[in-house]
Amino acid sequence: MSENDFSFYMETVGEIMRIFRYLCFIPGVFIFVDLRVAKRDVKSWIFAALMGSAIGSCLFRISFLGLTGLFDIVSDRIVDTLEITDEESLEILYSRLLVLWIATCFLYVLLTVAMFLIIKKIVRHRYVVSLYEAVYLSIITLIAEILSRFFVKIAVVPMDEGVFILNDQIKASPWLFLAVSILLFAGEVSLIASWQKNRRLMEHERTAISERLQAESLKRRLSEVQEGTERLRTFRHDLRNHVSVLYGLLNEGATEEAESYLRSMEESAGIYEKRYDTGIVLFDVILNDKTVDADRMGITFTASVDIRSLPDMMQYDVAVVVGNLIDNAIHGASRNKTDESFVSIRILEKNGFLWMEIKNSYSGMLEINQESELPVANKSCDDSHGLGIPNSLSICERYYGTLMFSQSEGIVTVTAMMQYPFMT
Repeated sequence: MSENDFSFYMETVGEIMRIFRYLCFIPGVFIFVDLRVAKRDVKSWIFAALMGSAIGSCLFRISFLGLTGLFDIVSDRIVDTLEITDEESLEILYSRLLVLWIATCFLYVLLTVAMFLIIKKIVRHRYVVSLYEAVYLSIITLIAEILSRFFVKIAVVPMDEGVFILNDQIKASPWLFLAVSILLFAGEVSLIASWQKNRRLMEHERTAISERLQAESLKRRLSEVQEGTERLRTFRHDLRNHVSVLYGLLNEGATEEAESYLRSMEESAGIYEKRYDTGIVLFDVILNDKTVDADRMGITFTASVDIRSLPDMMQYDVAVVVGNLIDNAIHGASRNKTDESFVSIRILEKNGFLWMEIKNSYSGMLEINQESELPVANKSCDDSHGLGIPNSLSICERYYGTLMFSQSEGIVTVTAMMQYPFMT
């Protein structure tokens, strides 16, 4: 192999590696960006994409930094062990150095892929990234870029009298490069792991706050219903007196006063239509309230409850799950509503578990997030609606249960399962 051939092949392999470096942007984006969600809201995922591509480039820089020093060590030994006495021995040297360069580039690829796999395992959930988070997670990327360029600049420095070669002057420099690359990668992993942990804690806190607000809202509604029921009971008790007053007003021809009195009766009665009477107050409140919502939207609403009792410790958790899932079902049935739009609920006990099956009509295809196995919230939904399903799953899992979704022939079926607590 001639010197010209050696230079050509070295430059060709170098160009291939530069292309590979740019290709590293792609897996970086895939690791940090949920493309199924991002395609509906590109702007929200821009920083995550930029950060992912920067980290992809960083991993290549780290592998380059770690293996460049080792390449220098092996190449020096090849040169030292080979006595160059003629043109043939020089060709052998070029051939061995080219093989070493190709092998080193292959190791670049393997090491970069291995680091990608480690990062992918750490990133358990892909979040929308803010500008602050993107800058925070790209710090190591910037450091790796600066250090790699710096070490390349000082590796071989032309001088007035000869050439300064870092590896000749500092024998431990290749191992220093390797140590720095390991520290850089460890720093990147630590940053990403801490960011993921912090975001998970924020999600848990957000879920807990949402659950607490839902429970408080349910308590207030229960109190209102109880007050309304008490007013109705009092109204019925005084009905005879009210009828006597109305009869007297009508006999006197005071129709306007009678109408005003009737309106006062209606307001004081606080009439509460109780279509469902399951024996469990929380279910009664939820089902009767949701019936009103469904009727207002023109959606057929039916419910069947077959449970003997519900432990006090799980009542509000169950109420939150049922309320969320029914809200979600009514929302789904209201899309492209027809005369056949419906929501049906079935709640029963089975083998120590509370089973809830909610069905609703749905025009279109339910989009499931492959990572969480939960439906993707519609972009137009408000924040609370988007939290409803994750909150429900979180509660079910606390009771060693689960939440499952299926769709068939225009009907979405949600099955929720919660184990009854062991009572002592």
